Amino acid sequence: MYIRLMLLCGLYNCTYDMSLEIINIMDSIAPILHTKLFLVTALITVIYMYFKFVIYGYWKRRGIPHAPPIIPVGNAFPLISGKVSIGNLMRQKYNEGKKYPVYGIYMFHKPILLINDPNVIQLILIKEFNKFCNRGLYFNDKVDTLSLNLFFLPGERWRQLRTKLTPTFTSGKLKQMYPLLLEIGDNLIRVCDQIIKKDNIVEFKDLIGRYTTDSISSIAFGVDCQSLDNGSSEFQKHGIMVFDLPPSKIASAVFAPIILDIFRIPVFNNTITQFFVKTFNDVLEERRRNKITRKDFLNSLMQLLDKGSLDEDKDLKQKDNNNSANGSALGKISLSEAIGQAFIFYLAGFETTSSTITYCLYELALNPEIQEKVQAEIDEFSKRDGGITYEIMSNDMKYLHMVFLETLRKHPSIPFLNRECIEDCDIPNTNFRIEKGTKLLICMNAMHRDPDIFPDPEKFDPFRFTKENIASRQPYTYLPFGDGPRACIGIRFGMLQTKIALIGLLSNYNFSVCEKTSIPVMYARRSFTQTPEYGIYLKTEKRNKSTFLYKNRQ
Repeated sequence: MYIRLMLLCGLYNCTYDMSLEIINIMDSIAPILHTKLFLVTALITVIYMYFKFVIYGYWKRRGIPHAPPIIPVGNAFPLISGKVSIGNLMRQKYNEGKKYPVYGIYMFHKPILLINDPNVIQLILIKEFNKFCNRGLYFNDKVDTLSLNLFFLPGERWRQLRTKLTPTFTSGKLKQMYPLLLEIGDNLIRVCDQIIKKDNIVEFKDLIGRYTTDSISSIAFGVDCQSLDNGSSEFQKHGIMVFDLPPSKIASAVFAPIILDIFRIPVFNNTITQFFVKTFNDVLEERRRNKITRKDFLNSLMQLLDKGSLDEDKDLKQKDNNNSANGSALGKISLSEAIGQAFIFYLAGFETTSSTITYCLYELALNPEIQEKVQAEIDEFSKRDGGITYEIMSNDMKYLHMVFLETLRKHPSIPFLNRECIEDCDIPNTNFRIEKGTKLLICMNAMHRDPDIFPDPEKFDPFRFTKENIASRQPYTYLPFGDGPRACIGIRFGMLQTKIALIGLLSNYNFSVCEKTSIPVMYARRSFTQTPEYGIYLKTEKRNKSTFLYKNRQ
């Protein structure tokens, strides 16, 4: 009847016969429409009830405190709407639930457990590592070749590859790479000199990105891409593409990889994959054809490809406690594994190191007294015979190291650690059980700015990292590189790459804020890492001295 009244009101312009015919037709299909409307309504109701009581009742049924979800996106709405970055969203949730040892949230249909208690963090990363050895990220090497890397790999495949790759990051191998990195550090100073002759307001996000592109493409792929001289390169463009993935794809890869797996969607698109695969194969072919040997990461990968172990460093006395300078007899790595490691090594050294250097300069510009102190330390060691050697940079420059650590406290490159439970695990002194398949997050960006852990957390204070202050702080509250067996394998390389740039820049320039400096700095909302949303502009003035790290050592 309701439908007929609507039609009568709307058909006054039609002829009487036409109106009757239309009304008769609607009368005949009305029961069908009513049935379909009922079925649609019933289906929506069932779906709603399933989300509310089954999917979003997960934490309530287990007695775990949790954030109230919104159907059907859980607690992910601020992320998919582009209002906040993934790191800032997790920081908000940590602050909501930090009074609890664990706190539940939902990302789309997936329950996620935030780990807030340092004792539980130790349980997951160290004591019960075998129950939490997976990151739970998307991995499918048949669909996405580049996912075959140490960061993405699960379980036993990760364990085997980690054992093979560990010898590539010994102090001996890093010392061999040191001159290559120093030369690129000198290029950074030369280019910066050219820039400030035109304008002493320098945008460092792009400049340091070009430095890390040149250094990591040289070490990982053996390519001199000259980003510093040319203003950009194909390496840098493709690196930026990786970190500009849609937030929905990033969230799916981290929190709901099954979605990508079902629809066979790669995390990295064909353009990115083809570039890195082709570049690796081209350089590999050239080196083999011309019998080129270069002391870099690519050379180590070639040795693992060809014979499954590394040559011993006859000219270096290794003191690494891993006692594996010549590799392990665990078999050769595959070509796909070699490409995957070169790719992830490039990504880690490109974006995370770039952000750390940039944020460090930013914080020193805001804190000139700290800047002067670290410059004094650099000047002192520069005067020594032989200048700043690998050993001095690695072991003796204590204040620079504290500045480096404090930068990573305020601005960790990766905002959280993620793990997946592969075996049920009870949390001591609680009634909580972490069930197999549960995804976990440790929000170190939030812990690093928790005033209960780091008093006055917005203050940049390198003295937080004196031996005494580190010893007095509860363990497992500072985790910029992770911890345990699955900690970042390239920690020492990242430190080396960062410190070379900082020493070169602070030896030659003074940095201060200007009208174009964004205070406070904003993190990019679309990025998985905590890269700056906008450029970092600093006033850059030449000091009364010039220091070139590599040329002075010729």
